[in-house]
Amino acid sequence: MRKFILTISLVIFGLSSLIAQKSQIDNASFESWHTLFTGVELPNHWNSLKNSDNPKINTLAPVVWAKSDTAYDGNYSLKLIDVAVFGQVATGTMTNGIVHTPSNMEASEGFIYTDTANSLYYTKFTDRPDSLTGWYLSDPADGDHGNITTILHTGYARTPVLNGDSTTWVGSATFDFPSDKNMEWKRFSVPFNYYNGNNPEYILIVITSGNGAQAKAGSKLWIDDLHVVFKPTGIQSFKPEQLKVFANNNQLHIALPNAGAGKYQIRVLDMMGRSTATTTMQGGESTNLRMNLPTGIYFVQAEHKGEIITKKVWLH
Repeated sequence: MRKFILTISLVIFGLSSLIAQKSQIDNASFESWHTLFTGVELPNHWNSLKNSDNPKINTLAPVVWAKSDTAYDGNYSLKLIDVAVFGQVATGTMTNGIVHTPSNMEASEGFIYTDTANSLYYTKFTDRPDSLTGWYLSDPADGDHGNITTILHTGYARTPVLNGDSTTWVGSATFDFPSDKNMEWKRFSVPFNYYNGNNPEYILIVITSGNGAQAKAGSKLWIDDLHVVFKPTGIQSFKPEQLKVFANNNQLHIALPNAGAGKYQIRVLDMMGRSTATTTMQGGESTNLRMNLPTGIYFVQAEHKGEIITKKVWLH
């Protein structure tokens, strides 16, 4: 009979008790949507090809996204699709900035930017996070892959940059999604690289289902539960000892603190960081996970509002 033996401790990542004061991404779980004048739904605080800065083109632009009920958490996720149109491929694109669409519809001449004069097309953000995380599914065409790029900046910024000018950039995080098919929710995490000691004013996020101007028709990407994660800077509100983990008869028992505190994301990882089990729990809840894993060391993670507590267990 397999048993888990709980060892002392933990790896602590994430936010401090000041998390409520830290900047976060608006509608990062894509749960709230509204209807555009063209009759298609768009996630709140996000924009794409049909509400670009070129109204003459917007009615002609293809719909390269969908409201998906295949969600990692909650009811919805964002689905992006590369679509063939006018002899080109329109890359599945979503941004919290605004898309510049050239009148000739030439993909290589387009770019995405923060419009600091219009609150629909900018997101205020004044902190310096450690990393960007989220969950994804991917089904790319052969040789294609999606991407997420996040730019922390002051003043005006665009991507791709013009003539290499990124002087307003404070930091950035970018992640290329794998070029192979993955239809089980998988977590990604990518660190921010900082270029100076400034604090940003804005955050610009661009998500694509294809490789920019080289995208291929039919590529698909699903995104859910984006977060920016901060290093601890004080006393954590979520204490390591509050996460209770033990095992009996090949079942992993998990008990959480803070009844009424909201959702916790639970993950069981192997030594390579691969997810072997995931579930969602509410604060104050306990559950049993039936496991069927080889002997070895595993990590149980509980994530709540950006704070992550990890406990190591030995399965034999």
